Amino acid sequence: MKNSDCCMTATSAVEAIGGSIRTTAPTEAEIELRYGLTKNAIIHALEKAGYNTTK
Repeated sequence: MKNSDCCMTATSAVEAIGGSIRTTAPTEAEIELRYGLTKNAIIHALEKAGYNTTK
């Protein structure tokens, strides 16, 4: 995530499915898996929001 708009979009995508972003830095984020969320669900939400992910 390269700017504040990117951070907000990614945060919104993760929070929309019940996740939580702990920290962000350029091109990466630390995401807390909770409420039974899986890594794949988070990846899908971020890709749906238009981001490429590394798995």
